[in-house]
Amino acid sequence: MISIAKRVLAISSIVTLVAFPVPATEKETEESREGGIVGTGIVGAITELGSIYVNGQHIVFPDGLKLTSPLGERTADSLVPGETVAAEAVFADGKWTSGSINHYLPITGPVEAADTGKLTVMGSEIAVRRDTDFVGFGKGEQPETGDWIAVNGLWNGNTVVATRIVKIEPQSQARIVGTYRRGEDGDAGKVGGTRVLGIKLRHVRPGDALTVHGMPEETALQTETVTIGLFAGPVGDILMEGYLSQPDLEGIYTIYGSGVMAYAGPDPMTVSTERGLYCASSADRKPIVQITSLPEEGPDRRQLLNGLEDNITLLCNQ
Repeated sequence: MISIAKRVLAISSIVTLVAFPVPATEKETEESREGGIVGTGIVGAITELGSIYVNGQHIVFPDGLKLTSPLGERTADSLVPGETVAAEAVFADGKWTSGSINHYLPITGPVEAADTGKLTVMGSEIAVRRDTDFVGFGKGEQPETGDWIAVNGLWNGNTVVATRIVKIEPQSQARIVGTYRRGEDGDAGKVGGTRVLGIKLRHVRPGDALTVHGMPEETALQTETVTIGLFAGPVGDILMEGYLSQPDLEGIYTIYGSGVMAYAGPDPMTVSTERGLYCASSADRKPIVQITSLPEEGPDRRQLLNGLEDNITLLCNQ
């Protein structure tokens, strides 16, 4: 039986969250927690400002904090609802404080194909919802083939469920951030639905979260650089929204795009394909605990998130 413990909470609505940890050993995590050093990984879509709210959690940050973004230098106070971020935060004195925020963009590159409700970029699909924000395309307009776009959102298999899509100038390199899958029969591996070409990923495990830069091709990315994980340092607990994969032949499953892996156990069981809010740990193969399933509609998720405890310890240990 799969090791997902589902908790039923009396809460009233939710937001977009996924977390991508740099792996830390269990010993490192426990020791660092005792000293108050290791923070929590929080990744998701911003729902409100002041400073920012992500997954129902109010996160404050120092004035002038520089935001790490592939689109250029900016400060954290320039963030807006619909943008997705990966924050390292510490909970103390009743609030979350972050000194490191990364603008998390699952995919940045040229549009290969555009259709109603769906785009394709380098072989990966982008799902457009009724509440997806479009920026820079003109009133009532959406991306066309050849446009370069930066996509905020989270992965469901080979598809990014988009919260905000921004038209950008053509870049020197395209970029994808997501779960790595090994190729079959000598074929290149994939991140999301994009084939990553031209590099031997010797130290990468299937399920790791990779950031890949390179030259875009129709359904691939000619790789130039690769990094593992989203955070500058280790994180302990993780609060994440997303979609679960099915267990592989070894019983390992993940939240798509997260880099978090868990063991399903010897008995086969189909996991939910619905969007959910999860508690997880950066320690290898710890159980992923489902707090609740989530509605796809943005306003319903925001309402649900407003009812969450502003404390991951309370959320994950009820």
